[in-house]
Amino acid sequence: MYPYRYAVSLRVRHPKINPDNITKTVGIQPTTHWMVGKQRIDVKGNRSGGINQETYWATDLTKGKGVSSREITVEDYLAKQVSQLKKSEKFFKRLRDTGGRIEFFVALFCDKNTGADFPSLLLADMGKLGIDLSLDIFPMVP
Repeated sequence: MYPYRYAVSLRVRHPKINPDNITKTVGIQPTTHWMVGKQRIDVKGNRSGGINQETYWATDLTKGKGVSSREITVEDYLAKQVSQLKKSEKFFKRLRDTGGRIEFFVALFCDKNTGADFPSLLLADMGKLGIDLSLDIFPMVP
């Protein structure tokens, strides 16, 4: 397969949890977050109208720079993240049981036909943690 670049975020949505509890329990600082019931704020910090309908917490695991599949494939990268997140399994279960959703958001950038093979063991481990996989593919057209 042809090489590609990718970025990975961990996202959490929940009907009522305080995002600070997610940060404290998972031990990762969010890139962005907001609390249900609070005034919506745009990226510039201005009120944008309306109230947040859910809590949202997200962190850019690849720190904005993305990763080349030549360094580590997206599958192996996700496996490392899952291994580190296993300590939060009980917390994630409570989130899911109370209406929350946890996902890896993967943005994959390629300029030729490429692919990724997600092994069943990785998917099973993600399933145990209640982590969904959201995959967006961005063809880089010359």
